[in-house]
Amino acid sequence: MTLTLVVSAACAGGAPHRNVGATSGVGPSAGSRRSDVLSWEEIQNQHWLNAYDLVSALRANWFNPRGQDSFRERPEVAVMYNGVRAGGPDFLRTITVDDVEFMQYFDPISASARFGLGFGHGAIYVSTHPR
Repeated sequence: MTLTLVVSAACAGGAPHRNVGATSGVGPSAGSRRSDVLSWEEIQNQHWLNAYDLVSALRANWFNPRGQDSFRERPEVAVMYNGVRAGGPDFLRTITVDDVEFMQYFDPISASARFGLGFGHGAIYVSTHPR
């Protein structure tokens, strides 16, 4: 049974796809705004300087750490940048909005299943345009 869970979590890994956006027609919320995704269409309609300002304005609740508190760990949401752990929310200040293809929030359980251990407060996944 444990092996089945590990294999299932591994198969669920990988980067989210571009068509996860609110208007992509994929998933149960097709045609409506998803609270866990900032789609390319939503991002392009905004005029923010960086990804941090964009999330602060449209999905500020993504910055609220979830999960158990720890005395050893600073309670902050992790940022995954094109599949690589890049730090905390302040890293989003270094990403210009024009470079972002989509952003997705993962709660602690989903983040740990997708990216591995160390995501006890959730994660924000940022995908940029291919160059």
